[in-house]
Amino acid sequence: MALVSPGVEVTVTNESAYVTSDPGTVPLILVATAQDKLQASGSGTASGTTAANAGKVQLLTSQLELATTFGTPNFYSSTSGTMLHGYELNEYGLQAAYSYLGIANQAYVLRADVDLSKLTGSATAPTGTPVNGTHWLDLTNTVWGLHVWNATTQTFTYTIPTICATEHSGNPSYLPNASFGSIGDYTVVTATTNNAIYYKTTSNTWVAVGSGAITSSAHALATRNASWASSFPAISVTPSAVTIGHEFSINGSTVTFTGTGVDDIVSDINGVFTGGSAAISGVQAYNNGGVLEIFIIGLSASNGVTPSASATLANVSGTALADMGITAGTFNAPRLQESGYTTVPTWQTGAATPAPSGSMWVKLDGYLGGANGNNIVVKVYSSTSGLWESKTVYAYDSITDATTGRGGTDPRTIAVGTLIVDHDVASADEVTFKPYRRKSSGELAVTGSNTSPTFVAAETFTINGTTVTLGGTAASDFLTAVSGAAITDVSARVETSGAVTLVHAKGDDLVLRETSGTPLADAGISASLATVFTLPNGDLIGTNWEELTYEASATTPTSDPAAGDLWYDTTLVADIMVHDGTTWKGYQNVSTDYRGYDLSQTDPAGPIFAAAEPLTQSDATALVNGDLWVDTSDLENYPKLYRYQSSAWVLIDGTDQTSSNGILFADARWQTAAAAKVSGTGAGTASSIADLLSDDFLDPDAPDPASYPRGMMLWNTRRSGYTVKEYRADEVTVAKYSSGNPRMSSESVATYYPDRWANKSGTNSNGSLSAGRKSQRAVIVAAMKSAVDANTDIREEQRQFNLIAAPGYPELLSNMTTLNVDRKETAHVIGDAPFRLSDNAANIQAWSKNSAAAEDNGEDGLVTNNEYMSVYYPSGFANDLAGNSVVVPASHMILRTFAYNDSVGYPWFAAAGTNRGKVSNATAIGYIDSVGEFNSIAVREGLRDVLYADNINPITFINGSGLMNFGNKTRSSTSSAIDRVNVSRLVSYMRRQLDLIAKPFIFEPNDELTRNEIKGVIDSFCNELLAKRAIGDYLVVCDESNNTPARIDRNELYVDVAIEPIKALEFIYIPVRLKNTGEIAAL
Repeated sequence: MALVSPGVEVTVTNESAYVTSDPGTVPLILVATAQDKLQASGSGTASGTTAANAGKVQLLTSQLELATTFGTPNFYSSTSGTMLHGYELNEYGLQAAYSYLGIANQAYVLRADVDLSKLTGSATAPTGTPVNGTHWLDLTNTVWGLHVWNATTQTFTYTIPTICATEHSGNPSYLPNASFGSIGDYTVVTATTNNAIYYKTTSNTWVAVGSGAITSSAHALATRNASWASSFPAISVTPSAVTIGHEFSINGSTVTFTGTGVDDIVSDINGVFTGGSAAISGVQAYNNGGVLEIFIIGLSASNGVTPSASATLANVSGTALADMGITAGTFNAPRLQESGYTTVPTWQTGAATPAPSGSMWVKLDGYLGGANGNNIVVKVYSSTSGLWESKTVYAYDSITDATTGRGGTDPRTIAVGTLIVDHDVASADEVTFKPYRRKSSGELAVTGSNTSPTFVAAETFTINGTTVTLGGTAASDFLTAVSGAAITDVSARVETSGAVTLVHAKGDDLVLRETSGTPLADAGISASLATVFTLPNGDLIGTNWEELTYEASATTPTSDPAAGDLWYDTTLVADIMVHDGTTWKGYQNVSTDYRGYDLSQTDPAGPIFAAAEPLTQSDATALVNGDLWVDTSDLENYPKLYRYQSSAWVLIDGTDQTSSNGILFADARWQTAAAAKVSGTGAGTASSIADLLSDDFLDPDAPDPASYPRGMMLWNTRRSGYTVKEYRADEVTVAKYSSGNPRMSSESVATYYPDRWANKSGTNSNGSLSAGRKSQRAVIVAAMKSAVDANTDIREEQRQFNLIAAPGYPELLSNMTTLNVDRKETAHVIGDAPFRLSDNAANIQAWSKNSAAAEDNGEDGLVTNNEYMSVYYPSGFANDLAGNSVVVPASHMILRTFAYNDSVGYPWFAAAGTNRGKVSNATAIGYIDSVGEFNSIAVREGLRDVLYADNINPITFINGSGLMNFGNKTRSSTSSAIDRVNVSRLVSYMRRQLDLIAKPFIFEPNDELTRNEIKGVIDSFCNELLAKRAIGDYLVVCDESNNTPARIDRNELYVDVAIEPIKALEFIYIPVRLKNTGEIAAL
């Protein structure tokens, strides 16, 4: 501004523009790892390996930071400890990043969204992790506490029941099947939460342990084996001949002999005890091969009036008892006692209540220390610890006993989650172990379901035995009646919904009974409420205990896999179907195929898997036309499928998906029709290959048979093995297939399992199956490609990196090149040759020239050519962090070599040769052979010539110097200065720096001053390159000659830069001339 009064005005013009410093050598390394790995310290999850952080680029500055973020690089070994070279799940990228950070201080790492641990392989389908809080009744470690009395030896025998999980009659009785178990067995039916104990009688029938022993039921007979109590005789004797007319009494009822034999005695006793009254109930006799057995049950009344579970025998006339071998006295029915281990039954002979053999003591409270005492082992899954945590389970005779026993005078002290079992859930003296869980530690609130209740005055009900009388019809009258009953800690309230609620302030149980009318039903209080159960006597009980939801099994419970879970199925099996001209059929369901073969006579086990040509079918019968053989001697090219035709095995073309002689690889089915339609959850259990041979079921997503010819085979990838599968939830639902299954005459899919395993690894570009390790690799590569292609973070200019590598994955070369193009080609892409590329010159040329016409980079061929990319051969041999010798890709070595070169020189110096090209992170170089062994090579000069001619940079061993990179070529498709790596990297460097130089001038006046200023800065930059041996000469033009009025009017500014890059010396020629003596001096 102009000065008005005397003063000083200072103005500053900034003409100090200069070239900003380069961040140095920083790579972007693309990796695949296992998910949720531990940090290298062994504690805590490595954050970079979580699912949430997959696809997020991480800037790491040290090996420690990398090991903390991604854990220790995993390299796998066999069960014998041999390292698995070239194994698809080895974490090559992570190892390369770790090695790189040993010499440099910055690297970006991007982890693909794939969990390598899910691809380790198994013969059985994986399962999911249980939900947090899942309860498991551990049947392996549970002790049921059953002790059976032997009156002869006067001892107890600890008895372990079998587990009956499926062999039962089903709802409602769940009685074990007669075919299950043996006579004399005990079993626990775990199919219901009652966990009832049963005994198998001599009649091969199952009876509930304790049945028949109760004394409060209606009069009944003691028919042998009709109940548990009538399965064990209270009296067992071998009578001599008895005298007709002699008499004895049982419970005061006289029995008169009408014959002399055992059958006569049995008939005489049973003729009296017909169950008509208490005096003639609860006793029955049986002739067991000449042995007189008298059975007594709980209803037997020794005094002839009151059931006492005992019977009194007395002689009436003659020698009736003596002739039978019975001493007059009182005999007891089998006893059942459920008590703690300190209360031992007194059933010995001579005791007050001697018991017959077969009586049972259920020893409770085994968790307190009683040997073989009942100890119900329930465990709860914690997602935090990943462990099953054991819970103490307390045994009680009823819910109310449990509330009192655990809570005393204030049940609110019972912790939420406390577990109990009711060992007599029906109050019938029958052994059960029904688990309950405490769901609330506060008040008990029982809220009726009726939001507009109307009552009848004067009707009554009881709460814990106290009568409540309604004085009116409104909800308020209900409250008044409860309050008027003055029951301690019990009240009622009306909810905002209008429903009435009964409350126990201390959380104690409320036993409810209708005594006049239906006031409880009118309130909507019934067993349908979550807080109410029906007691055995018909009363209702409101409680804060809930039936425990759990899984009973001998092994750790699991859940269905999560959607997207992967499974590498290692089984060598195949379900192959065949087209009959209309649809796909089970292979043996076609009696006359396209070639006229009767496929029903083919191998009964399905395709034969063998390393040599089979000479017979699997059952040793003769081969027939149409038999199938899969050659297992060449798993690298699996599946090599042959068909037996006219006494010869004929190879099937796996790339033919069009002719009748071809084969299609696709998902078709998981099960037979019968196994698929069970209305279950998940995917269900796979059917056997043998069962599928004669079954025509197809899933709705099976390939449309109308698109394929008769005779073509269908390799069902869903059920066949040696591929990677993905779990897909709700794949087959009515919502998705509302018109039914199009492959099965549009039948409804409502009863189908909803989930499916689907082939994840897919097929190769030629239609053949991607199998074995290649299927693992296909899944990993697809995830890594997606990580590069879909990621926007790595395309942001704020992230400065100038090298890109995916160690071990040449398949990503085109994706990395595209990324580099998106970033204005400011980085250099480092690529690998395949691990299994041998040192045969023909094989190397075929790969580098893509003689196989591969559609993408990979093991079959090198497709991509780009001047900002270089490829290296062969692989290296190094140590992982555990000290094991492992095979590493070439980029593992080259990344570190580039870092060293740039630290002692500049990016435009060739990172090759003895000065700057040394390999310091490998001890040998070579390739992996067909059996997985590492073959060390030196890369002889002739091989180097082949490699260099095909633009592949050799890593070699030079005597006296060691391992080094001995190449400097890019994958440029044309010959130019940029076909050398050092020039390519110089250009990338200049692209980055010129971009930074020019940015500050954007929006500046487009005039001569600006043009001169930007030219000056670029001149300075080029002078620096000149001084640092990057270029031999340069020219910068930025004036009116290249900034015409038209360009200026378009708001454009042009700066033309010409450089003469300094080439790296690669070929040294030294001609040597031989001269005669004295000629050189004359010269």
